[in-house]
Amino acid sequence: MTDPVPLIMYDGLNSDAAAIKKRFPNAPVAYYVNGHYTWSSQEIQMFGRHIAISVEPHLPEAANGARCLDVERYDATPADVKPFLVERAKYANNGTIYTSAANVRNVLDAAGNFDIPRWWIAWYWGRPGAPTAAQVQQAVRMNCGVSLPLSKIWACQYISRAEWDESAVYGKKDFAHS
Repeated sequence: MTDPVPLIMYDGLNSDAAAIKKRFPNAPVAYYVNGHYTWSSQEIQMFGRHIAISVEPHLPEAANGARCLDVERYDATPADVKPFLVERAKYANNGTIYTSAANVRNVLDAAGNFDIPRWWIAWYWGRPGAPTAAQVQQAVRMNCGVSLPLSKIWACQYISRAEWDESAVYGKKDFAHS
């Protein structure tokens, strides 16, 4: 079930964790466990609630420490989804796939009949505030012809600012805690 009032989560590619912490001291964050933007353990510990993201292709064992796989250009590919989720299921059935609204079909085709527990959709809708989960569902349908169940749309990254990205979290707020 999706939450009608989303929680805003932050992540930063162009900003360090301290900048996010200063502006949003109690907010949940997403952080990278590998790749160019990997956060240090000190940065992770600054936040009480967080979710880990892996960006590396051909690295399903990253699911040991990351709940989410980032599937976009220069990161993991649709072919990496199923191995990552199989590995993640050994720890919990909360594997999350981050990808653009236009890439959902490619991810589903590569995963075959494998059930993807949760989606974190990148969709920059260009309006004030966060979109609803139903609006994200519609964007996916319009971009690639796929109708995702609302219950599977965990979050939407809806704006990318110079300092950080913002995502609306609709689903279960099951962040790891420091």
